[in-house]
Amino acid sequence: MTTETPEIQETQVEEHKKELKRKGRKALKLNVVFFLILFLGVLMVPVFGLKIAAIAITVSCALCLLYIYLT
Repeated sequence: MTTETPEIQETQVEEHKKELKRKGRKALKLNVVFFLILFLGVLMVPVFGLKIAAIAITVSCALCLLYIYLT
């Protein structure tokens, strides 16, 4: 058990909630962007061909993963 005062524990809990909300918003934004890229990639298939659309989707996936791990 910790010997911290209830006020300190409450502020730590609030800070933890704020951090979780910030991470949740970041994840939501990233998921929306990635979904849009996938959707546009599917629409690119008839125009540019499967190979270019697959390359674009793969590159966007790699960039999203890099962004996740570097931030």
